[in-house]
Amino acid sequence: EHIRDVVRRVATAGFVAVNIDLAARAGGADKLTDSAAYNAELGKRSIADKLSDHNATMTYLRGQTTGALGVVGFCFGGGEVWNLVAAAADLKAAVPFYGPQPANFADIAKTKSAVSAVYAELDTRITGTAPQMEEQLKKAGVPYQITVYPGVNHAFHNDTNGDRYNATQAQKAWVATIEWFRKYLA
Repeated sequence: EHIRDVVRRVATAGFVAVNIDLAARAGGADKLTDSAAYNAELGKRSIADKLSDHNATMTYLRGQTTGALGVVGFCFGGGEVWNLVAAAADLKAAVPFYGPQPANFADIAKTKSAVSAVYAELDTRITGTAPQMEEQLKKAGVPYQITVYPGVNHAFHNDTNGDRYNATQAQKAWVATIEWFRKYLA
């Protein structure tokens, strides 16, 4: 439900918004209601296969709007944002929330996207990769910002996760996300 809510909020902010189900070929979220089964299906997909789905979605969106494209993702979805950035996808803005570093992270230096990377201070595994990601963004010469939100852990933006959700930091991160999109998707 969190991601559906994010899609609604992106649309409410004035953007065309869509969420793709990367497990759709195996029945998707409607069929794979057990998170372990859903995640197992995602694990079977190669990066190239997932990028193909992302690119098909971007092609569809270009037929629906004349505006520039941006992407936001959380956790696994944040990793997918990094995969798109590393693949130099035709995106004007990208906002990965605590996304794991892709294996081919050096390819981030090829991106043309403005990137606002969101990290959680207590999520040391993922936040620990921020310096390497920043190094690649510097090489790319694109506008970027890296924000580490203090006192929060992975998934702090997910209001359906009572243990991790932090309303104050989530609101700050969301405002920054929409501001980033307004700046780079205009």
